Amino acid sequence: AEHSGVQGFVLFGTVLDEGSINTVAVSPERQGRGLGRALVRAALALMREEDARRCLLEVRVSNVAALGLYESLGFVEDGRRANYYRTESGREDALLMSMPL
Repeated sequence: AEHSGVQGFVLFGTVLDEGSINTVAVSPERQGRGLGRALVRAALALMREEDARRCLLEVRVSNVAALGLYESLGFVEDGRRANYYRTESGREDALLMSMPL
């Protein structure tokens, strides 16, 4: 099937020897096909090129798909930020995750 327009993106950055993934988004019709994994892997490779030694991220505790992706890539949970994300019914914790590069 032909796709036009943006199918996904990743926002990331590096400061000194630390990288961070800020946002990963994949259009609903492309989810579950490895695009998110490819985007995160590309971001990690670019961080390594910038001499980053560690990558950090935050993810909603309810985002099972993202948690599975990050864990499969080698991220581990470092902590939790209570009530970090707003939801329709209140607030939700963020898991803090990191991995060495």
